[in-house]
Amino acid sequence: MLHGAMFVLRNPKALANITITEEDGMCCLMFASILMYKINDAVQYSGIQE
Repeated sequence: MLHGAMFVLRNPKALANITITEEDGMCCLMFASILMYKINDAVQYSGIQE
């Protein structure tokens, strides 16, 4: 899930000279944060030792 999300956020067109607005940047950071919380919940639920 995280791999797919990173592919969407960092696509080949992202290497072009584009401008990312502050709002777009915040949305990407919030999306990544939500994914990390979900991964953390899954690790705790499964009992996997880090």
